[in-house]
Amino acid sequence: MELGKRRFKTISGILSLTKGSVTIDGVRSDTIKAYQIVEKGVSLVPEGRRLFRDMTVLENLELAAISEGTTTEDENLKWIFQMFRSLINAPIN
Repeated sequence: MELGKRRFKTISGILSLTKGSVTIDGVRSDTIKAYQIVEKGVSLVPEGRRLFRDMTVLENLELAAISEGTTTEDENLKWIFQMFRSLINAPIN
């Protein structure tokens, strides 16, 4: 499943839900602040600004996998690939 821009903005708290619900770690995303969603590991880097244009997809994922929490970068990368299975066979270098 492809995660559309509007859907991701809704999940990350930038846009309001129009129907249904999104749960992150057992908490509805529409009941917490955007910074709390980020603390749970969900964030959005606007693509239009081309902030990381010289980085490969893999380098972007590795950057996203760095966390201040207790999980390791490898565990976070494994989680990312489980959530976005289409990246497993994608040309990411």
